[in-house]
Amino acid sequence: MPISWVTWSNGAGGAPEILGDPDWGKLALDVLEQGRSHVYNYGDALSRTYTLTSDLYGSGQGVATLQVRGDTNPFLQDADEPPNWEDYAGPFTREWQYVQVREIKQEPPS
Repeated sequence: MPISWVTWSNGAGGAPEILGDPDWGKLALDVLEQGRSHVYNYGDALSRTYTLTSDLYGSGQGVATLQVRGDTNPFLQDADEPPNWEDYAGPFTREWQYVQVREIKQEPPS
């Protein structure tokens, strides 16, 4: 399900930079910047499989890491306390009610 960028944060209560259409353009991150999705409440903590798709509508630039976190208890979009972020490496299954995704742009390899 496509999600507009207007629901995302830069991790500090502001909006991340979007190139092109503010809803469906590209997330534009400088090195060490991040974009965080809204915290989604699924209503219950049933077992679900989560799959993220990168570059669905075009390729990105640079190196970025997708991460995900979740819990059975609510948490805030820009909170840095637990739940802890996990690097996304492929589909995974969890019993979470609340789920959030972020992308962080990494330093280029030297």
